[in-house]
Amino acid sequence: MISPNVLRALRVIALNEADEKLFPAWYKSLCRWYSREFHTPLVQVEDMSEDYVIRTWYEDIFWRLNSGTKEQKEKFDEIVFEVLAEESQQVKSDVEQMQEEDDAWYEAELAAYDKQLKEQAAEKAKENADGVLDGILISDPNLRDQAVNKTVVVDDPIPDDEGL
Repeated sequence: MISPNVLRALRVIALNEADEKLFPAWYKSLCRWYSREFHTPLVQVEDMSEDYVIRTWYEDIFWRLNSGTKEQKEKFDEIVFEVLAEESQQVKSDVEQMQEEDDAWYEAELAAYDKQLKEQAAEKAKENADGVLDGILISDPNLRDQAVNKTVVVDDPIPDDEGL
């Protein structure tokens, strides 16, 4: 037998859980509705995904509104308009965010590509300069020998400004 103290404690717990402002209490109420509405044991309903139970509840409400009286259909139309307006605003916000992200990505890719082109151009210029220098060294045996010995002999001194 349950003692009066345990009974009071259970009653306090149940009162706290019945506060529909809290999601767990609201969802338990929804599970009980689903169980009654679809003749499904509550234990099975509690094992179902929350998304499925909540979506079913919304579908049931909207179906009843849309197939009800003229006032209910008007209420349904108001809800549809409100939801579509909210959805439209959210889509617009999402599109703007994606455009900003795309712009940032594009700028980063463009900068990386530009850097790669500059590196390739610098490498190509170095290769071309080396090839020109190699061609000069190979064609002139004196320069080739000096380059191999890493000495450069200057026959003519560089004139200073006074000699010009």
